[in-house]
Amino acid sequence: MGAAGSTGRPAGPPVQGQLERDVEHDATGDHAGLPRLKTSSLTSAAGHNACVRDDRLSVLWLCGPPGAGKSAAGWALYAGLARSGAQAAFADIDQLGMCLPAPPDDPERYRLKERNLSAVARHFGAAGCDAVVVSGDLGLSPGISAVTVPGASLTICRLRASPDELRRRLTSRREGPGFVAGALRQAEEFDRASFADACVGTDGLTVAGVARLVRERCGGWPPERVAGAEADDVTPASEEEAALAAGADGDVLLVCGAICAGKSAAGFEVYLRQLRAGVAAAYIDLDQIGFMSPVPADDPGGHRLRASNLAGLWRAYHAAGARRLILSGPVPDEHAAAVYAGTLPAARVTICRLHAGPAELARRISRRGRGLNWPQPGDPLIGQPEAHLRLVAAESAAEAEALDRSGLGDLRIDTDGRTIAEVADLVDRRW
Repeated sequence: MGAAGSTGRPAGPPVQGQLERDVEHDATGDHAGLPRLKTSSLTSAAGHNACVRDDRLSVLWLCGPPGAGKSAAGWALYAGLARSGAQAAFADIDQLGMCLPAPPDDPERYRLKERNLSAVARHFGAAGCDAVVVSGDLGLSPGISAVTVPGASLTICRLRASPDELRRRLTSRREGPGFVAGALRQAEEFDRASFADACVGTDGLTVAGVARLVRERCGGWPPERVAGAEADDVTPASEEEAALAAGADGDVLLVCGAICAGKSAAGFEVYLRQLRAGVAAAYIDLDQIGFMSPVPADDPGGHRLRASNLAGLWRAYHAAGARRLILSGPVPDEHAAAVYAGTLPAARVTICRLHAGPAELARRISRRGRGLNWPQPGDPLIGQPEAHLRLVAAESAAEAEALDRSGLGDLRIDTDGRTIAEVADLVDRRW
């Protein structure tokens, strides 16, 4: 689970965005809910080129207000492409801007997310990807356009839902009244805009039904790539990137461990604590920046692809003022650890490995399988029979034992019987 070519779940907790908003609001005193959209920005975003049949990387961008179904539909589209054997990737915009405090000239971090998406798409293309599904929107940015994803053929699809349905979905997610009111305002302004190539209403539809309609209304996306057509260069400028990486210093904590050892939850809690302490910090879930299927033949674990995206994001976060970075994700051996550390040559990297025993791993995996943890689009464990969950638990226990034998990491923390807060306390004291 969690490999770059996996069609498993996006690994980060879905509550991350709301928790991060809560921390930001605590620091700024802004409890007014979501910012209003600049409709003029959206209507000016006509620089894209929907379903152009050439040799460029194809990007399908799903946008819309919170609760419209962007992440779930985007993941379903990506998973379907992966099952069909297409060379596809997935990126969630929210995962490309987890850096606070925001720069004064980019308070909503929209330009930061644009820059990071551009880098991530470039790396996916260089790794052989043909089609990238993107979910999320950039609200107050100058607009989603071809300029946002250079060298790509961009198709924009807006998802919408009725006010009653949005209210129901957001309330079921336990969003506060201010957030719900802001989302409804955004929905009204999206409805007045005319920037998208297609629009799909999601009321009363299953996730699979939404994904099917999106592809239909976007001309059967992704378009067929025409061999020999002129294409923009998507090869990363490795020398320039290496020079920029050399200046991105700071402290980096990489939290790793076996499946369900608690790495994402604990890593994100450490990040939130940095923010509450007034530290300029960023968070990256390595799984979230490596969703590509199939993985490149010369990068079977997908670690080089993730590392390239990691380096690009850290440069952007460092330029935005962050000096501490918390990472979480799979690091199976010393070679993978060296790949990640090698892309951050100026940073001080500490590897913290979380451990849990077989019984605890089995308990956590069983809970995930029964849907008792956070819901995630594409979670491969939810709804699985107990026999399958027991196999996953056995694999996780074997992985934890192998990591223990290898002695991987600068720190080792046992998470058995400990809450997320208690694990984060131990990490804070030792980092």
